[in-house]
Amino acid sequence: MQPTSFIICHDCDLIQKKPDTPVAGILRCVQCDAVLQKTEKGDTDTTLALILAGIILFILINSFPFLTFRMSGQLQETTLITGIEMFFIQGWWPIGLLVFLATIISPALHLLGLLYILLPLKFGLKMPGVTRIMRIVTAFQPWSMIEIFMLGILVTVVKLSNDGEITAGISLFALMAFTFVQAAIFYTFNPLLIWEKCEVGADLQLDKEKCDMDLIQCHICGLLCPDENKTDKFFCQRCGANLHKRKQNSISRTWALILTAVIFYIPANVFPITNIISFGDYQTDTILSGVIYFIKTGMWPLALIIFTASIFVPLLKLIILSFLLISVQLKTTWRQKDRTRIYRITEAIGRWSMVDIFAITVLIALVNMGAIATVRVEPAALYFAAVVVFTMFAAMTFDPRLIWDTEKNSHA
Repeated sequence: MQPTSFIICHDCDLIQKKPDTPVAGILRCVQCDAVLQKTEKGDTDTTLALILAGIILFILINSFPFLTFRMSGQLQETTLITGIEMFFIQGWWPIGLLVFLATIISPALHLLGLLYILLPLKFGLKMPGVTRIMRIVTAFQPWSMIEIFMLGILVTVVKLSNDGEITAGISLFALMAFTFVQAAIFYTFNPLLIWEKCEVGADLQLDKEKCDMDLIQCHICGLLCPDENKTDKFFCQRCGANLHKRKQNSISRTWALILTAVIFYIPANVFPITNIISFGDYQTDTILSGVIYFIKTGMWPLALIIFTASIFVPLLKLIILSFLLISVQLKTTWRQKDRTRIYRITEAIGRWSMVDIFAITVLIALVNMGAIATVRVEPAALYFAAVVVFTMFAAMTFDPRLIWDTEKNSHA
C-alpha cells in the first residue's frame, strides 16, 4: 500500500509530511503555496449524477441548433458541428480539428471516461483499463473549452445583432447548463479516490532510508516512487506514466515553442482574420479592428475581453515564459515563490485566448448566405490558432521546479 504520510510538491519538488488528520479542503505546499491535494472525501454519487446530466445535455447540444440568424429574408441555423464543417469546406481544416478537439472530443472523453470508471464503482465493480482511462481524462482536460466557446457565442451575437435577427435555440440553453454542470464535476470529483483504489505493483512503504533517496511523484496519479536505481527515466508502478526527475529538455523545448509562437504572433495581428462578402462588397477584419468595432459601438466590456484574450494574454504569456526561462538559466533565487505563482497563473489563462477562434467558428456558420452575406476565414485565423496552441504547449513543457533548483540541472 502507498503510504499517505508524505507528498511532493509538483511545482517546487519539496517533500513534506501531510497532517495526521487532514481537515476537509485544500492541502497546499508550505514552500510555494501550490495546491497539493484535495483532502475532502468527495461525493462520487453526486459526481456520477452530474456526469449523467452532462451526457444528456451534451446530446442535446449536438442534436439541435443553438442559434438562428435571419438576414434579408434568409434563415441560417447552426449546430456545434456546423462551424467545424465550414472550416473544412473553406480549406482551414487544422482550425476545424482544433475546434473539434476543444468542443466535442475533449468534453466527450471527459464525460465518458469518468462514467466508465464511476458507474461500475457504484455497484462495487472495477472495469479493466481504469488507469489508462484516467490518464486519458487527465491529458484531455485542459483542452475541453466549452465555457470559452460560450464566450465566443456571446461575442458573435453582439457583433451580428445590428445586421439581422438572432434567435436562441434549445441547444444554447443546454450549452449554458452544461457549462455549470462541467464546472460542478471538476469541483466534486476527487481523482485521488480513484487512484487509491488502483493496485500498485510493488510494496512502496517509505521508510526513513527510502525517504533519504531521490523520490519522484507521478504527475498523473500522485504515487510516490523511490528512484532506487538513480535512473533518469522509469515508469510509475500504478498508472504506467513515464517519470523523470525533471521534464526532459524543458528549457530548450520551451524556448523552441516560444520562438515559434512569436513568429506566428506577428502575422496573426497584422493580416486579416476574416473577410465579409456582402452584395459584392468586401470587408476585411483583423483582431484589432474587431476590438475597435466594439469600442465604437459602445461595447466596452466585449472590447476589453477581446483585447485581453486575443492580444494581451498571448503577448503576456510569451513575455512571462521568456522571463522565467532567463531567470532559470541565470540560476537566480530572486522571489522564487512569486515566480512560481506567476507561472501557475500563466498556465491557467492561456486557453482563454481561444475565444476569438470560437467567435469565428460561430460567425462562419451563421453568415453563410451566398451573395447576401458570407464570411470567409483568412490566414491570420490559422496563425492565431497556432499562437494559442504553441503557448499552451510552452506552458506545459516548462518545469517550474527548475525555479527552485540551486545548481545546474543536467535534465533541463
